[in-house]
Amino acid sequence: AYLEESPDESYEDWRNGWVFDASSNKFWFLETMSSINQQAWRTVNGHRRSTLTDEDGETQTIPYCKRWLTDADAVRVNGTTIAPEQSLLTKDNQLNLWRDYWARLHADEGEPEGSEAVELFKELADFLCDGRGEIIDMLLNWMGFGLFNPAIRVRWSILLISDLKGAGKSMLCSTIARLYGLENASILPGLGGLLSNFNGSILEGKAFVAVNETVDKGDGSKFGAVEALKSFISDDQISVEHKGQDRRKVDNYARFMFCSNHTDGLPFEKNERRFGVIVCQATQALDPAFYARFAEIFEDDQALADLAAWLKAHYTDPLPNTAPPSDTALIQDELIEDWVAMLNDHVDDTRMYPVALPANDMREIADRLSGRKLSDNHRAKVLKRGGWTRGKFKGKRCYWRGDRQPDYLDEDLKNEL
Repeated sequence: AYLEESPDESYEDWRNGWVFDASSNKFWFLETMSSINQQAWRTVNGHRRSTLTDEDGETQTIPYCKRWLTDADAVRVNGTTIAPEQSLLTKDNQLNLWRDYWARLHADEGEPEGSEAVELFKELADFLCDGRGEIIDMLLNWMGFGLFNPAIRVRWSILLISDLKGAGKSMLCSTIARLYGLENASILPGLGGLLSNFNGSILEGKAFVAVNETVDKGDGSKFGAVEALKSFISDDQISVEHKGQDRRKVDNYARFMFCSNHTDGLPFEKNERRFGVIVCQATQALDPAFYARFAEIFEDDQALADLAAWLKAHYTDPLPNTAPPSDTALIQDELIEDWVAMLNDHVDDTRMYPVALPANDMREIADRLSGRKLSDNHRAKVLKRGGWTRGKFKGKRCYWRGDRQPDYLDEDLKNEL
């Protein structure tokens, strides 16, 4: 019944819809830009046959798949790549997996002037950024530049934090994903899939990757997730793996956005510039009617087109190579452990900088204030986040606090604490 309702297309039309990648031994279906192995390719196309007349005038029926394998006009490539704004087949005979973004294709259809969709989006951005003009501009320009400059890498991400659940973070991410086109985006509930071994389907060929909650801690270390994410955010090539295939390097043009309900959901060092941090400090969400209307109006593609046109007209300024100043300090305050905060408060109240003390004294202070025996590695990391530098002074290992190296070691601090 299926075959009767879906008559076979001509062999030539069918052939032109497939490309074979020799590097992975897979076929790519160009209509959906998805790949399958040879066995699956033969299975899904096994019913397709064509009638041929040979040189002797004999008529024979031959499967499309068999005919394809000996067809000189069938397209074969050496591999796949991501090459924004380039042809489907690149000069070095690779299949270009890049697909143009929805916003670029439809922005000219938008009518942003007086658009309710644009006003609703502006209201949501204003709410999440606490009405701060510079932060709002950072967010919107990050969105607009990424959408309308696909060939230029964006080497920093957005980290949107709000203790308030239901503020609209996920709604914002979903709208951005639709502007890129859902086939170009990955929206994840957490970091697990992104950091797993088999991350190929999440990353390869994607232009926008959003994580709705970053509570995962990566490899078990509180900072493990950030270390793993750094290459995804800023490297020109990233390592991906599909099940049944070897891990390999692919070109990387993805823009990353992370959301969290916790200030320490994605902790990083104070000098880290791969994150443009936005901390929404609202204690009450917008009226439920706002979110209902937002969801309703953005079901219409015209609303997305209006938003795309508005972003294109006002928010495509070149981005800096690293994230501009943002709410990073708020995260750093949350990441300083209580015992380090106690130590810093005492030193700041009773000493002049720089302050230095022997490493053995710091070990005793740390164990005493924390109430447990800390490992050398953990103690060094949390002290570094608290503004302490580890080094040597006159041949002795020590820690110091201040902008320059110490002149002497403070032998009294241990007894005071």
